[in-house]
Amino acid sequence: MVRAGIIGFLRANGPATRAEISRALEIPVPTVAKSLAALMTTRLLISDPPLDEVRQGQRVRYRVDDAAVSDMYLQLGQAIGEL
Repeated sequence: MVRAGIIGFLRANGPATRAEISRALEIPVPTVAKSLAALMTTRLLISDPPLDEVRQGQRVRYRVDDAAVSDMYLQLGQAIGEL
């Protein structure tokens, strides 16, 4: 549910940092960081700057890749016979 909560928060509020997400959802930063890493691996989020360009201490803002999330939603709906 943490990952879904992060996606929902970012969709409703726009790009945010780990700390902003942590405060808004009242979830510890390490939990948010782990979930963000998983969401980035599945390409459901986009980071600014891209993670391979981040310098130490630089803030990273995350946003939802709406096309990827919509595609996943459609695939899930089809798989469970809801769409």
